[in-house]
Amino acid sequence: MARHPGGGWAAVHVPAYGVGKIVGTDQTAVLRREGDGLVLENAFLRAVLDTGGGLRNLLHKPTEQETIAGVGNDMVLYRDEPLQLDAWDIEPPALETGRSCPPAESFEIVDEYPLRVAVVFRRRVGKASVLEQTVSLDALSPYLTFDTAVEWRERHRLLKAEFPVTVRNSDATYEIQFGAVQRPTHGNTQADVARFEVPGHRWSDLSEAGFGVSLLTDSKYGYAVQDNRMTVSLLRAPTYPDSEADQGSHRFRYALYPHAGDWRAACTPALARAFNQPLRWVQAADGAPSEPLFHVDQANVVIDTVKPAEDGRGVVVRLYEAHGRTVQARLTTVLECVEARESNIMEDDLGPLPLEGGRHCRLEMRPYQLRTIRFDRHGGSPA
Repeated sequence: MARHPGGGWAAVHVPAYGVGKIVGTDQTAVLRREGDGLVLENAFLRAVLDTGGGLRNLLHKPTEQETIAGVGNDMVLYRDEPLQLDAWDIEPPALETGRSCPPAESFEIVDEYPLRVAVVFRRRVGKASVLEQTVSLDALSPYLTFDTAVEWRERHRLLKAEFPVTVRNSDATYEIQFGAVQRPTHGNTQADVARFEVPGHRWSDLSEAGFGVSLLTDSKYGYAVQDNRMTVSLLRAPTYPDSEADQGSHRFRYALYPHAGDWRAACTPALARAFNQPLRWVQAADGAPSEPLFHVDQANVVIDTVKPAEDGRGVVVRLYEAHGRTVQARLTTVLECVEARESNIMEDDLGPLPLEGGRHCRLEMRPYQLRTIRFDRHGGSPA
């Protein structure tokens, strides 16, 4: 779903590394008042928000599974006063100081299009900060989005968004560059306790047999999953070495994505990648290919990069296996190429690869393997 330059919203189909088009759909999103709650609903989700901005319910309609166990999207403010390394450390005692922020002082329904519904909540955070958050649901979206703008004026405070969920598992999964890693959700050992805040890239996930929840972000990389409580760190306010660190205006997005199966079955890496790369409206040049420049036939193989070769000869494609399993993949391009060559991340030549019909290359991808392929449209191996 994307906002149309002419106004309103449009359903679009866009292949990766290709030119998309507007498509028709009979799916809709609706927003209505029920008692003291606001209901946002489409074919996948039924979300109930209170007028203070709390997420009271999130029903995953395909499985009829409730996602929230308590109040989700809880804005929690912690005292954040490390003994040293002010801008780098979060220390365990800080976790004992958390206090939920007051509910939103006002709300406004801003979108009631058939393809998108949204509500804006305005609330104070801490002593001097103001947060404005747009909670939205698109007609074709399997996740609920929180688009957040903050005027941040706190000192030595840590702001987290927290979601108590109905899922439990001894381990949660976090995306890292070119893969994913599992970390414990408990404190059974000293090493487990030390991982009260962990790094992640675009998503974290907590899944059990048959059902799970992914938390997607576009620019926040500090996560924690303790028992069944999923959190993401949004803002800090250190004063050393920069006394004005993080002060001012911030804008970021995150989303909650309940799903059947685990994160692999739910294609969480693909959705998180799309969440991080909003569509851009452009006027396509005459003769521009409607097919994607490159395509791979396995969902667990991700094309991460398409770029001109550093030496100016050919096109470099970097891809990786994202689910942790070996797979045979077929990489296809619409470009007419005369040669494909294995490379590395420094673009050193590692030898030729079979190229079928100038367009297809078969690759065996091992778990989380990263590969770089150079496609030459002119011929002759690089020096």
